[in-house]
Amino acid sequence: MVVNTLKWRIIERLQEVIELSDVELSAKYPNFVEQFRMGKVFLRGADPLGRPVAFINVRVHQKSDQPPETLHRLTLHVSPHFLQQ
Repeated sequence: MVVNTLKWRIIERLQEVIELSDVELSAKYPNFVEQFRMGKVFLRGADPLGRPVAFINVRVHQKSDQPPETLHRLTLHVSPHFLQQ
């Protein structure tokens, strides 16, 4: 499981998502910061296994507002911060 986790972190470039600033992420992934400003993603508790649960507020989600990769990176960006609390 540890090896699989490490492989996943490398494939998803998780370290990049954690280390880059919001401005740098927004430059790399269009409309990244705007997703925060509109309250599109938030964390609420954990699942039965203790993993953080990220919610996407579908009321403010418009598919054409950002590429899918931006939303993916946004979710990855938020999750580690929840784990550190």
